[in-house]
Amino acid sequence: MSFPKSIVRKWRGCLLVLGGIFLLSVVGLAAWLVWFLKANEDEAGHILFKNDESLTLEKTSASGVSYKINNSSATFHLDVARVDEHCKRLFPSYAAALE
Repeated sequence: MSFPKSIVRKWRGCLLVLGGIFLLSVVGLAAWLVWFLKANEDEAGHILFKNDESLTLEKTSASGVSYKINNSSATFHLDVARVDEHCKRLFPSYAAALE
């Protein structure tokens, strides 16, 4: 049994349209992703993070001065100045590593 050529042409046309829509969707998504990443980075190329006020900590110093800390948008970089015997150990916190 063979299909009439008109039905085959219609299906072929539908598949071409669907393929075109899919291709445009993928290209559009990739373009949006590039735009989004470029819109959310600083001059050095680092991704900027939004400041989350719910993560603000209120502290008081030893001299009684109150202050607020919010590290929700901070980025931290760690470097090893020189390799020594402590490089093979894991520490639970910065304070433990400094001790």
